Amino acid sequence: MNTAEKVRVSIAYAVSLASISLFVSAANVLAWLGMEIPRFLAALAIISLVPLLSDDIRKSSKLIAATAFFTIFALGVSLFLADHARIPGDPMDSFILLLVASLLLTGMKNAVKMLYSGLSFYIVGTFLLLAFSGIKIIILLADALDYYVNCIGEVCDPYGFALIPSIVLFILAIPAVYPYRHRNEFRRGVER
Repeated sequence: MNTAEKVRVSIAYAVSLASISLFVSAANVLAWLGMEIPRFLAALAIISLVPLLSDDIRKSSKLIAATAFFTIFALGVSLFLADHARIPGDPMDSFILLLVASLLLTGMKNAVKMLYSGLSFYIVGTFLLLAFSGIKIIILLADALDYYVNCIGEVCDPYGFALIPSIVLFILAIPAVYPYRHRNEFRRGVER
């Protein structure tokens, strides 16, 4: 597999991250409104099929298979988060994840064609997701530290860490940085 195909697989992976981000965003809004999160909301994973609209993806059976795999992966992760994660119900989380998803989906069109203009959206979306999720993890660790500092000299129950979507998104976003390593191979210019 050449570098261009590897970058395109990574972009298909990032689009599946965008669909997971959209799911978590919608789940945050529903949790904030006090509503239960329906499992069918995981159907947002269908957005992961968007790369198939590109001729550059449809030319390779490997890329079609990778896109299908990432769609199933996004569906599985969304269903897992719906069942096992504690969705915080924070509207700011929802807004930021919506922004991340829109950046990743906007950059996909030109990034698949190996144009630098698409890579910029992709890189900003990926690093924003990493930064936002990393900050949420730091906040979770600070809460745990605060809990234990307040328990000095007392007998306290262990701090109950809950699985939050930011932990999962942070871990999943790390491999999406791959095209950044090959940014010099992207062409300058715009699509006509």
